[in-house]
Amino acid sequence: MTDGWQVAGEAAQVYERELVPALFAEWPAHALRAADVHAGQRILDVACGTGIVARAALDRGCTVAGVDLNAGMLEVARGLAPGAEFFEGSASSLPFPDDAFDAAIMQFALMYVPDRPLALAEMRRVVVPGGVVVAVVWAEIESNPGYRALATLFDELAGDHASTFRAPYSFGEPELLRSIFTTAGLRDVEVDTVDGLARFESVSAMLRGEIDGSPLAGHLASDDPDLVERATSALAAFVHLDGRLEFPNPAVIARGRV
Repeated sequence: MTDGWQVAGEAAQVYERELVPALFAEWPAHALRAADVHAGQRILDVACGTGIVARAALDRGCTVAGVDLNAGMLEVARGLAPGAEFFEGSASSLPFPDDAFDAAIMQFALMYVPDRPLALAEMRRVVVPGGVVVAVVWAEIESNPGYRALATLFDELAGDHASTFRAPYSFGEPELLRSIFTTAGLRDVEVDTVDGLARFESVSAMLRGEIDGSPLAGHLASDDPDLVERATSALAAFVHLDGRLEFPNPAVIARGRV
């Protein structure tokens, strides 16, 4: 993650346990495909969180490094991917020399970076000429009915503190993403919107992930009966008979060549 989204201690474990399988598991394959990744390449996972992209790149036979500002996330990442190297550092000042990697990927973190063109320029710097830089961001919240419904409820219950919940969906406009890639000096820029599906075991599981695994933990209680009841009502259209929760969860993928 980046300096705009920090968790510590058990929250990083909750993030990996609840949110990674529900939201992020389907996206590394898309990101690696966009980056033209193949065995033997050197891959950098920027703002790596618990290292889901790093793990997918390892599975493809790559040499992998990950970098993140959040020590709690890195502790989880190191435990899950001992074959990769993980470094504490900022996406805006990557702790690597020029031309160190064949591709750099940032999955669901660019929206948190204060200076987005700078972060992309740093990714370009550490990638060899002809290599690829990829960023994956969530589409705008209007395209995501489940999160739109929960955001409305959180706004009511947590006020300004709920802004951290909306933040992931604040940067899903494709042409803006294209412009920032171009500003960062990348060429042959391509931007695509890709359909995805959020899959939670239950409404309660979604609340655990989105509250206990995020900065919202200090402002809402995921097991509060009133919150659970109101969230269940807000998300009723997406709940299966067995309690599973599924709804559309599209993302925007941008790639540019160095």
